[in-house]
Amino acid sequence: KEFVGNFAMAIMKDGVIEKELFYSKNKKVDKNTIFQVSSLSKIVSAVGVMKLVELGKIDLDTPVSKYLKRWQLPPSEFDNDGVTVRRLLSHTAGLTDGLGYNGFKDKKLTQTLEQSLTKAKDADDGVSGEVKVGIEPNSAWKYSGGGFTLLQLIVEETSGQSFNEFMTSNVFIPFNMTSTTYILNDSLTGNLCTFYNADKTTAPHFYYTSLAATSLYTTLADLETFFQIFY
Repeated sequence: KEFVGNFAMAIMKDGVIEKELFYSKNKKVDKNTIFQVSSLSKIVSAVGVMKLVELGKIDLDTPVSKYLKRWQLPPSEFDNDGVTVRRLLSHTAGLTDGLGYNGFKDKKLTQTLEQSLTKAKDADDGVSGEVKVGIEPNSAWKYSGGGFTLLQLIVEETSGQSFNEFMTSNVFIPFNMTSTTYILNDSLTGNLCTFYNADKTTAPHFYYTSLAATSLYTTLADLETFFQIFY
């Protein structure tokens, strides 16, 4: 009953795809249409982090400060050593940024990871945009988009690759996710769906520093493959 723009969905049961549903406004949408999937990015990013655990590059329960050279959490009244990879993944590290990230209309305006972690310019109104420990680590669940931006930095620090390069070589290529990326390239733009606002107007394309938290581009076909692997 409401405007949905472009839509693609699969219903799966016991790892088997039972039904696929598509809806499109103007240009046809199918399982190979590329969407930007916002915070669903975090699920896929978490697998990349766990790959580093499997490779022995990071430990889930070691303070993240041990892995960071380019940026550190600012001092707080709490013990920053309580911030671990496990707690960042589960939003229990005590970070209080509440970041959802709105992105940038101009690619040239995107911040570096370090700048974004210090104070994200694309934060929602009323959100400080500062990634810091504001409550006791492991004392409560509190959503933190900034926690995944910090994980993005950890991936780069420990792998020696850019985040998208690491995810491509260690997740997307091995999983045969051929149309998935955190940074859209020219070879994939032809399959990109049109974005819409809730008022039915065409939405602009946004660019993100916060790749791990927000910026995944993928297709229903690739997500089906991803979820079947982890069934």
